[in-house]
Amino acid sequence: MNEFVDSQVNIGKSVFGPNCDIDYYNKISSGLGITKAIIMPTLTHELKTSEFIERSCIWERKGSDTIYRREIFYPSGEIIREINPENPYRFMNRYALKKIRNLNMNSQIEYFFIPKIHPILDTKEEIESLISEKEVVGLKINGLATYTSPNQIPEYIVRLTEEHHKPLLVHTDYLNPKFDDVRIPTNLRQIISKNTPKAWLDWAESIKPYKMFLAHLARMDKDSIDRVNNLENIVIGLGPDIMLQDEPMRLREPTTNILRDALMCINNKKLLFSSDFAWNVYDRTKWGDFDWGTKDRLEEEATKLNIEEKVIYGILGKNAIDFFGL
Repeated sequence: MNEFVDSQVNIGKSVFGPNCDIDYYNKISSGLGITKAIIMPTLTHELKTSEFIERSCIWERKGSDTIYRREIFYPSGEIIREINPENPYRFMNRYALKKIRNLNMNSQIEYFFIPKIHPILDTKEEIESLISEKEVVGLKINGLATYTSPNQIPEYIVRLTEEHHKPLLVHTDYLNPKFDDVRIPTNLRQIISKNTPKAWLDWAESIKPYKMFLAHLARMDKDSIDRVNNLENIVIGLGPDIMLQDEPMRLREPTTNILRDALMCINNKKLLFSSDFAWNVYDRTKWGDFDWGTKDRLEEEATKLNIEEKVIYGILGKNAIDFFGL
């Protein structure tokens, strides 16, 4: 049986985005034929449990400093507010891991986990504990959510990924100077500029991490894609294709057919299917209107380009299995 692997699935409600309901994902994706999926906590989460509501890690700039805030609301009315808390993602990572274990007992999909980590606030002991869990197949760093750049990643994180043979999955971004997007404040522009595909590749070629997954089609930065095509340990995830295509201001090379262009310029052995559930929407004001058609569009464009079936199978499953060791 051909495996169908979703290599980037978010879990949890984002303060600034959708509610990535993993039970809903499990219900729909099972019907789509997905056999394996890699779950990771969404960025800047709001975690609701029977014991508390937690919002973490919300950042703001104060002069040259970055302040990270964490808030915990209890049913009694008590509110705990912390500045620069240690291990700000601990509750969310543990919640997600428990959910994955429950799903694996009942779902036809086999789930794996990539915890999100904070390069500055997480302790070495916390990351060692996470990366040692049997379900964990990598570590996720979102530079926008953590307001960090590649050069702020501690050496011990790189060493741990090497020791455990587990890749880094990183967010990539870009601001196209041909567009003026007034929605993006100055501080966000600054951190986007430090999390481009080029910035991550420059870091990787200098530091040489075990493996690295560049999310979001490397923002269709063909110079960076050419570099990836010639590197052994780096791959590119294709989600969320609809959102990426509809936001040309966040692409190095805007396109009206992003999957076709991706298939034409990315080494097919380096391309991994991902839905980026639940961010693949046409309109950021309508987070519930998630699009499930990425696989069909990918197969349609691949057929038009006369790409062999075994290559399509690689993009939809085998590439991820090989890269993550699933």
